[in-house]
Amino acid sequence: MVLRGELHPGRPLALLLPGGGQTRASWARTARSLAAAGLGAATVDLRGHGESDWSAPGDYRVDALVADAVACCRALAAPPVLVGASLSGLTGLLAAAEAPESVRGLVMVDIAIDTQPAGVGRVQSFMATSRDGFDTLAEFAAAVAGYTGAPPAAPDRMRRHARRRPDGRWYWHWDPAFIERPPDFPRRRLLAAAAALSMPALLVRGQLSDVVTKADAEATRAVIPGATVLDVADAGHMVTGDDNSVFAAGLARFVAAT
Repeated sequence: MVLRGELHPGRPLALLLPGGGQTRASWARTARSLAAAGLGAATVDLRGHGESDWSAPGDYRVDALVADAVACCRALAAPPVLVGASLSGLTGLLAAAEAPESVRGLVMVDIAIDTQPAGVGRVQSFMATSRDGFDTLAEFAAAVAGYTGAPPAAPDRMRRHARRRPDGRWYWHWDPAFIERPPDFPRRRLLAAAAALSMPALLVRGQLSDVVTKADAEATRAVIPGATVLDVADAGHMVTGDDNSVFAAGLARFVAAT
């Protein structure tokens, strides 16, 4: 299994893992912002996403994702601050608790141990209904805009998220098996990991998120020793894209202080 990513050198270092259905491109502006502040950043495509390998047996179980995250941390020159968006936030929580020597700090972006079923269902439904692809990149951009509520992006900007297959249609970059057999994070394991966490932790929440409420974030914060919460105004579940500058500033402060 080969995972592909990019490295912006600097110390201290943050490892930025995208959410399910995203690529490392979702972290591009954040990585540049950290680099401008003299902080290092590594971005990686998850297995089955972007330019990373697809799992031949379709293994996208929690243990596989956690093992990938730990391997990425250990491949770096020093333990990083592990930053995970959505699904990768839960992956990061388990990796940080179960391999603490490999992680210096943890940031969970718009995810909590308990989330809102309607918001999670909306994400999963969007990913499932778009599996048949699109005739054009403009159609692709319109579908994304329908989900995010933002104006459609320029079609050419969608090329980094899409793959054109032999049938001439444009498809998302992810392995369909990831949607058919998504990872299931056991709540008991997450609670145990949160209680055992021995490093600084930051929970980031988009105030407009339909996945994580303020109460959800506070409940997770209460379990993690010493954790803090950063609320990002005017941002939804896609915090890094909705209000990147506010998030990036808060992240830079945390990485620099950890």
